[in-house]
Amino acid sequence: MNLINRVRIFCISKILNIKNNMFNIANSLYIKKLKIRIKGNDNVVRLGADGNISFLNIKIIGNNNVISIGKNFKCSGICKIVVVGSGNNVLLDDDIQVVTQLVIYNLDNSLNCTIKVGKGTSFYKTEISTYDHESSVIIGEDCMFGYDTIVYNTDGHAIYQEGKLINRANSLVCGNHVWCGWGSTILKNSKIADGCIVGKSAVVSGKFDNPHCIIAGIPARVVKENIIWKRDSVNQVLNENE
Repeated sequence: MNLINRVRIFCISKILNIKNNMFNIANSLYIKKLKIRIKGNDNVVRLGADGNISFLNIKIIGNNNVISIGKNFKCSGICKIVVVGSGNNVLLDDDIQVVTQLVIYNLDNSLNCTIKVGKGTSFYKTEISTYDHESSVIIGEDCMFGYDTIVYNTDGHAIYQEGKLINRANSLVCGNHVWCGWGSTILKNSKIADGCIVGKSAVVSGKFDNPHCIIAGIPARVVKENIIWKRDSVNQVLNENE
């Protein structure tokens, strides 16, 4: 089956400018529905090989932005990426999986922001945002994000103290092999070390530098140390031990 028969592309012709933007899609990628809207110049969209995507919705307003999705991207639901600004990068590495929904926002005419997700990370239903100029969200490899998880690297509105802006977002970092439980939220400038678990409905605001901890509560705090987690279910482990 050729590419035309496998990919449906819905474009709004008034804001799509092919001449000044690059769109590169691998031949072995299967997409059921693809919507691309671009307004601006010198933007790049790259979609890697061997993926299987139900619905991908990309919108760019601005110049010199890059959206790159690596090989073997699996999305059985919806992946939506919106970039409004210039010089921004949304980089999804190989072997990423979206079960229900992944929404990525880089808005507010932001400049030189980066959102990067490492290999093998999975999302059940997640929203990732960064707005402030030159801010970044870096998510490591083999992470797992549960239902209704939020990564929010901005306050959205300015807060001043004695005339000085005090709430600018810089870098939010989530290490390798981090499990974010159902309904958990990671706020601006936070850091979570490798191998940690963020408990259900926890709100992370701060830096957790020690690896292999369980972080839970509002605000989140370390409640258990020296843990290791695996993607296997509890029943899989029990059956193996019988």
